[in-house]
Amino acid sequence: MLSDFTPDLSSLGAIWDPFPPAHHNGEYIAPGRLIAHFIGPQWTFIPETCQTGPFDTTWYLDGTLLLCNGCGLNVT
Repeated sequence: MLSDFTPDLSSLGAIWDPFPPAHHNGEYIAPGRLIAHFIGPQWTFIPETCQTGPFDTTWYLDGTLLLCNGCGLNVT
């Protein structure tokens, strides 16, 4: 569920997936975590099958949003 504190992704050409994932490669995900979907390139994995490491991430929006490079999960 989007809140007033959820970053606007329109400047990145992305939207938030309205359905939060159940887990990230078998690991627990705190409630409220969302997945960013970019227009064009898609992620290699979905969170449930993501095989990237915990430090395989990229900062977006001037360092306010940290996304998994494998599936787009918000790990900020």
